[in-house]
Amino acid sequence: MDKTNEAISDIPRKIAESADQLLERVTARQERVAEVISTTRARNTRISEELFKTVIAGQREALALGKTIAAEPMAYNKNISAFVNSMTAAQERALEVSKLVIREQSEALAETRAAAEKAFSGLKALTQPFEKMTSMWFPAAKAKAK
Repeated sequence: MDKTNEAISDIPRKIAESADQLLERVTARQERVAEVISTTRARNTRISEELFKTVIAGQREALALGKTIAAEPMAYNKNISAFVNSMTAAQERALEVSKLVIREQSEALAETRAAAEKAFSGLKALTQPFEKMTSMWFPAAKAKAK
């Protein structure tokens, strides 16, 4: 009977230890989620900044093209050349933004895959303290009922 009483009195300590382990693992997971959110925010900022730079450069170039054409509306060769140069520069900027978006998406996919693999592989480790707690509760409950 002493062993049963000792086991029953030891239950709160074991439950506290298991709960602490569970909470430590949950906290670690939460920190990883916060890190992923921070990385995503930085990625979105880089894309937004590049997009804004591209839009501003396009507006400036359009104004410069308008000035060129307005200055000599009858200089067709010069105006067509300026227009083609402007379109080429716009395409180059669009291509650079596209490259950035594709690169960032690829990195995001790789990070998401790595995070998912860690999360799913860690689920068993996350449930171990809970399993330990339940394994302590059930025998103690049975012993107390007798």
